[in-house]
Amino acid sequence: MTTLVTGATGRIGTATLAALVDADRDPVALVRSPERAAALTHPVDSRVGDLADPRSLDDAFESVHTLLLCSGHAPTMAELQLNAIVAARRAGVQRIVKISTSPASAFAGTSSQVAAQHLEIEAALAASGIEHTNIRPNAFAQLIGGFAQGIARGELELTLADAAVSWVDAMDVGKVAAAALTADRPLPTHIEVTGPQALSGDQLAELLTQATGRPVAYRPISEEENRTRLLAAGAPAWLAEHVITIFALLRDRDGDRVTDAVREWAGRPATTMAEVLARDERQLGITAAVAARQA
Repeated sequence: MTTLVTGATGRIGTATLAALVDADRDPVALVRSPERAAALTHPVDSRVGDLADPRSLDDAFESVHTLLLCSGHAPTMAELQLNAIVAARRAGVQRIVKISTSPASAFAGTSSQVAAQHLEIEAALAASGIEHTNIRPNAFAQLIGGFAQGIARGELELTLADAAVSWVDAMDVGKVAAAALTADRPLPTHIEVTGPQALSGDQLAELLTQATGRPVAYRPISEEENRTRLLAAGAPAWLAEHVITIFALLRDRDGDRVTDAVREWAGRPATTMAEVLARDERQLGITAAVAARQA
């Protein structure tokens, strides 16, 4: 039975491929062109297909039994993933595991346009008749890498006020996705995946202090200040608004919720933020940013 992974060169696609390979499965990666296969971090087979080109998906989805449905945030995300669902029905795919929006943003009338797209896709999956589950991960711990320059200055600047967030390791999300793809039991409609504990800004700054060996203090900032920074850094307007909105939902709703999904599906406790920082400090750019600041 073939398991096809879309979004295979992205954060969650890569993590899912790694978990499937570790479990002695033989996943297949969907790539937009033969050249993109070079970006895969694991030696797996690949097929060429573009979610933006429905005609390219028939061959790519041939004989696929299970599908990871995952693509990057974009204004066209719903269109791309809906194309994949239609192609999956034509190909006779038996199970789809979708990477969806965070639990804090998954509600009717959500203020997040990206979350609204995810919910539209979830509804299409429900109507497709294909067995499926929607994995809803909380904020990724790896997002901290986007604040590396501020951390190097000794400040962690977030629009979270005094709220706490249960940051989740992307590798854990990949392990849960791989387990759902290969499970021999019926899937629930949703799987909410979080980190093992909710951390306030001050607690997160203390972990960063320990990881970098330099003092890091938490400084709450306003949404307008964050918007100005994002736009100045070259972020598209839609992406800046997405970041602002998601952090507001994490702050004002229940970004601090903690579930036991990683233990239930991956068979081990969820990875702590301290473990993520120790494992990924170079990838996150935190060590390099601090070193450059010291030079």
